[in-house]
Amino acid sequence: MATKEMVNQSSSFDLAEVKKLVDNATSARNKAEAKPYIERLDFLQATADIKPYTRNVFGELIGFVKPASGRVKDKAHWLKGVKAWLYKLETSL
Repeated sequence: MATKEMVNQSSSFDLAEVKKLVDNATSARNKAEAKPYIERLDFLQATADIKPYTRNVFGELIGFVKPASGRVKDKAHWLKGVKAWLYKLETSL
């Protein structure tokens, strides 16, 4: 589980870390359990040394991760969006 130290770590961009955080957030049992992972994603998106377009794509990915976390109605819809934006993020690097 993510900790406050994890949220405050250096902002170097690591796609493997992003994928793990996305997976942890979307597979969390509830929103509270997903919160530290989403906070870390928000932190990375705001501080990572990436191109503006990539930063925007990353923001859209997070925009789908948030509603896909925990128990939600139509989770498959949100996960489909997460998968699409994750692919766009990978290809924009």
